[in-house]
Amino acid sequence: MKNSIEFTVVSDAPHIGKNSEIVALDFDLWNLRLKVGFFEGLQDIEVHYSEVIGFRAPDEGDLLEFWEHFNLRDGWIFRVHKGGWFDLESTRGGFTSAYSDYLKEFLIIGEDLCISVISKDDPVFRQAQNS
Repeated sequence: MKNSIEFTVVSDAPHIGKNSEIVALDFDLWNLRLKVGFFEGLQDIEVHYSEVIGFRAPDEGDLLEFWEHFNLRDGWIFRVHKGGWFDLESTRGGFTSAYSDYLKEFLIIGEDLCISVISKDDPVFRQAQNS
């Protein structure tokens, strides 16, 4: 069965090259902060989500069926409208968030790790403090 997924590149995300990796993650019950590093020597980006419903961090190898759709040439963060993790979870009877029409799904892709986020809000971007 061929996977059908609908998505758009998050247009207000900083353009930072073609190679990225999620290098840090911090979660405190409502807020999720990700640090995305870039291999071209550019400034890392912090991505902040508030009012997070859930997130997962699969290895990119566990998302093989989606790689014909997503790649780092097009962007590093995508809004998933249909056919992503939210829809997969919605097949379970106990996933009560399936009945919410205000939730948004995002996918941040890296060379090795990917992060799927279900949130009430759009992400906020800022330059990270590199160490």
